[in-house]
Amino acid sequence: MKERWCYRIWQGVAHLGARLRRGGVNTAAAREVLSAESWALFEGLSAGDQAHALRVLAHVRALGNPSPEVEEAALLHDVGKTVAPLGLWWRTLAVLLRAAGLLGRVPSPDPARPTYPLHVLMHHAEHGARLCQEAGCSPRVVGLVRWHDTPPDLLPDHTLLEELKLIRAADDAS
Repeated sequence: MKERWCYRIWQGVAHLGARLRRGGVNTAAAREVLSAESWALFEGLSAGDQAHALRVLAHVRALGNPSPEVEEAALLHDVGKTVAPLGLWWRTLAVLLRAAGLLGRVPSPDPARPTYPLHVLMHHAEHGARLCQEAGCSPRVVGLVRWHDTPPDLLPDHTLLEELKLIRAADDAS
């Protein structure tokens, strides 16, 4: 549990650092991988989420020889977080509520409700899959985005298992 808190603190600092960095995030690697439609999704991510996605891509590449679809999913796995404004405050609150076992009781799927950002954080994979599908991403990329944070024993489609393990390992390390 201590390692998870340390990871979340590091992730928050990295996210904040990306927002404050002069010149923004170097997105050249993403431009090489993404189509124009996928690029529009990536561009909608916050600077912190873009930096995280690029770290995930780098880790995926370091762990193996990923397919173009795995690289695209690595870059877009958190795109569902663009559905609502998710500043550091909401992310911190979600971590605290999850640790207290209360996160599942608070969010509302109604965009007019004040807790909607927590709902988006909890369901960002589903939102991201929908956005990827609407942008014309391949069914494989849509599936990888949809299931990237689902435990392997709960996956409805085990044909994606090895690729999901790769993305998840990279995500956890980034």
